[in-house]
Amino acid sequence: MDELVSIIIAVYNGEKYISRAIQSCLDQKYKNIEVLVINDGSTDNTESIVKKINDQRVRYFYHENSERSFSRNRGLELSKGNYIQFLDADDILLSNKIFNDMEIISTQKVEAVFSRTLYIGSDYTKVSKYIKENRIFKTLGIKNVAPIQSVLFKKDFTRFNECISYYEDWDFWLNRLSKVKKVRSLNKVESCVFIHDNNTSHNSYKLNKGKFYVLIMNKNISSSFIITYNKYKIAKELGLNEYSNILIRNIMKTNIFLYILLRLKCLIYK
Repeated sequence: MDELVSIIIAVYNGEKYISRAIQSCLDQKYKNIEVLVINDGSTDNTESIVKKINDQRVRYFYHENSERSFSRNRGLELSKGNYIQFLDADDILLSNKIFNDMEIISTQKVEAVFSRTLYIGSDYTKVSKYIKENRIFKTLGIKNVAPIQSVLFKKDFTRFNECISYYEDWDFWLNRLSKVKKVRSLNKVESCVFIHDNNTSHNSYKLNKGKFYVLIMNKNISSSFIITYNKYKIAKELGLNEYSNILIRNIMKTNIFLYILLRLKCLIYK
């Protein structure tokens, strides 16, 4: 179990948190790592903070602001390891994560390890649900259940769609995990996400745009009722009335039962 693991951190104006994120990587029990910090045009002190870290395993790169998907793709291109672990600049990995995941990859011959995440807010904590191996991809086809740092996986040619900056992780996992023959799901917390005012999850309009793109464009998305309803609901929220009306008409033509369910759900949640 001596494979190099590349940990990719895309950061934009992360001076408050970046040192904590990097330190959580350097504190890993598994030592054969490299930490790629991809600075997406930060205008704060992110660069000076990273450059003060005296550890040869940390590799720093800067480019003009191009959004998260571009930064993560650049990290993938620059990475030297055969295995990839993503981490957001304001979150942390628990110290055993890489060791636990790589031990499973080594002994059980899997291509990806999925684990649970602890969410920490100012006045609450929440742990993501445990999902069994045979349910991961099916569940992903309905909703995003894989925070970016929750999966350690074998590198291939899958890349982030640079057209979107929200739900881009969902789109990536749908594409990457569809190619995985064997995945292991751990019923344990291996990472922490900190909820604060600067999280991208606070921009509901852009979140809806990203989610709508994935629902419409990703071929691995389920065609279930809940997905159809989500497409309709988000189209309405984005003001795409023509599309939502077309969706309703097509459903009525092809599946009258689904159409009735959809209309009932719209009335219930109006």
